[in-house]
Amino acid sequence: MNSPTAPAEHLLLLASDFTRHNDALTRTRPTGSNTATDLTHQAAFTQHLADSALHIVDILNAEPMYHSPAIRAVYARVRQFAHLTADATDLLLGAVALLDDTHAGIPVQDEGRLLTRLTYQQALDEAGSRVTLVRDLIVLGAQDALTTAKLFVTERRRRGMHRLPSRPHCPPLRAQCCAPSRRAR
Repeated sequence: MNSPTAPAEHLLLLASDFTRHNDALTRTRPTGSNTATDLTHQAAFTQHLADSALHIVDILNAEPMYHSPAIRAVYARVRQFAHLTADATDLLLGAVALLDDTHAGIPVQDEGRLLTRLTYQQALDEAGSRVTLVRDLIVLGAQDALTTAKLFVTERRRRGMHRLPSRPHCPPLRAQCCAPSRRAR
């Protein structure tokens, strides 16, 4: 398979990655001793989503194009993907740290900024809440990436269809393109 080069192709790959990640998060149940390892793997994949979104921004920057409102919306949405998934990564890594600290007997800060010693079950429950939050945050990522790819392609086609050939050495062709159609009546 060829590696994708167009921003729309990368957005489609991002959509499939979001789907795979959401499926994996749905199967993630913080219940045992391997929970921290599982969450670390999920955090790595979530960070991959953020990196992919930033890569798409780089690809968009390399494309010569008019930055219409639709294209600016594509940029904004891809940057939102990056920020959202980076925040989701932080949530998962926070859950890993919470589990590790609880396992080591280190008190953790609660919402009131007090140090509290949690049981491992309490830490697992909190980790489960964070996994649910991450899943809820990125559940629409796949559909949004598809919609963004469609917007990008639609806008590029729209802009491309209205562009006249830019061949200064070929004025007759330009005149034919610009002249009104003459149909036999």
